[in-house]
Amino acid sequence: MKSYLSVDLDYWMLHQNDTSCVKFFNKVMSLGKKIRVVQSHEELLEHVNESKADILYNIDYHSDLFGFEDKSEIEKWFVENSAEDGTWGVFVNWRKSGQFCWMHPVKDCINLGVGACWVGSNEDPFNGAFVEWEKVWNQVGIGGLDLESVTDIGVAISPDYTNFDTVRRVVKLLGVEKTMKPGNPQKIDPFWFDPVTVEKGWYSQLPHG
Repeated sequence: MKSYLSVDLDYWMLHQNDTSCVKFFNKVMSLGKKIRVVQSHEELLEHVNESKADILYNIDYHSDLFGFEDKSEIEKWFVENSAEDGTWGVFVNWRKSGQFCWMHPVKDCINLGVGACWVGSNEDPFNGAFVEWEKVWNQVGIGGLDLESVTDIGVAISPDYTNFDTVRRVVKLLGVEKTMKPGNPQKIDPFWFDPVTVEKGWYSQLPHG
């Protein structure tokens, strides 16, 4: 069993500081795997598809997945639409044999207008709507995340949704502070970040300010 770890920095948007984010990324960095970093979440899709994993862990304030009221709607929808930051989960090419787990920070994320990426309750993929994934589920928090199964990692900066103060040291570590500029983020192209270059104890060395 292998998994793809997809992390959106907006997961921590409601926190008071970056402590939780730093603790999580300390564990991620310890895996020693190169990390694909993108500005908008759908830019990870190619990397996700190439991974051919069994499980996709989406750590995110938003679901990035929705369902269909009727199976017959799918073919037409794919013809008329392309992957976006809130829909890319529908486009994963190994979905029919894979599992999608949405890990969100608070229970309210599941509600329409909060973290749900579906229009009506009849499109809720976690409550009866049709999805092509073999299995989908959601949960509050990252408990149960099997880091040992992770073979590939991707991180979305999502500057339009992320609160800089809650990810400050991680953003500095990745070198993408300019993408977080309020109202006018600097566009970045997808790149690889190698955790091997990170000094031990980076989380305590980097200043909060």
